[in-house]
Amino acid sequence: MCMDIHTAFFNALSSKPDLRGGVKANCLLGNIYKFPRNVANYFLTVYSGGEVSCAPPFSYDFRSFDYYMLLYTKSGQGKLSAGGKCFKLDGGSLLFFDCRQPFKLGIDKESWDFAAFFFDGPNAQYYYRYIASPVTNIENRHDIEKNFVLLLHNKRTPEVQNKFLDNCYLTNILTLLCICENICGSAEAPAADYAMKVKSFFDQSYFKEFSLQYFEDTLGVSKYSLCHEFTKQFGVPPFRYLTNKRIDTAKKLLLTTNMEVHDVGSAVGIKNTNHFINLFKKYTNKTPMAFRQSSAKGGTDA
Repeated sequence: MCMDIHTAFFNALSSKPDLRGGVKANCLLGNIYKFPRNVANYFLTVYSGGEVSCAPPFSYDFRSFDYYMLLYTKSGQGKLSAGGKCFKLDGGSLLFFDCRQPFKLGIDKESWDFAAFFFDGPNAQYYYRYIASPVTNIENRHDIEKNFVLLLHNKRTPEVQNKFLDNCYLTNILTLLCICENICGSAEAPAADYAMKVKSFFDQSYFKEFSLQYFEDTLGVSKYSLCHEFTKQFGVPPFRYLTNKRIDTAKKLLLTTNMEVHDVGSAVGIKNTNHFINLFKKYTNKTPMAFRQSSAKGGTDA
């Protein structure tokens, strides 16, 4: 099984005919030693790893693997797509990814140099659960790069001490990643902060246009993590909350001003009048004019 990941990932990168000239894989490491049973349940184990250089165009689909992956982008830019999401991997970024799902690696225009390790162990899931975003941009690269180099050059011999060193270097990387995410001691704090920032954006600037990509780029958190944490905190997905905010504000404008319906829609960020009317009716069971008229007659819709 351990050589399956080695062959399937790194060898596949350099063996696909139409990519062979643009991919160079170095320092490919296959796991050749297993922890004794009495200690295996306590340590992180590297099953494969190595360095890869890619030249555009490059794209490759991988099946799922029963491992976690740490992928550090040394230079250039790549991307990983999985589950309908796409993660940009710029120089200095560190990806922590659960490979128990099909995924795709690729580049468009820029070359990409990265190091990757596949590992597992009893504590891996806890680190993964605590990391708010799959991709972290590392400001101080030195310590991360140092541990990646140590992993790459740790001798792949049957001595058990090398596996203890693997565990040490992996733990160092994951701990540094936690520190970069500001989640040591408070695992959910960063994601909670991101969700609160988005809510604040919506509350203060509901009339502006937003997208999940905008928040991913602005806050540096994945769209998936943001949606998950926002829904967890506020009970509805981000854009359902924004729509509720816009409809509530529109109701107030209809009741307290003489603004035309299309002006009310524009004021809350919905410039297409037909869309505004249909959306308002969906949420209130009345058109904006019907809502205004019924309220003027003493209705209780407000």
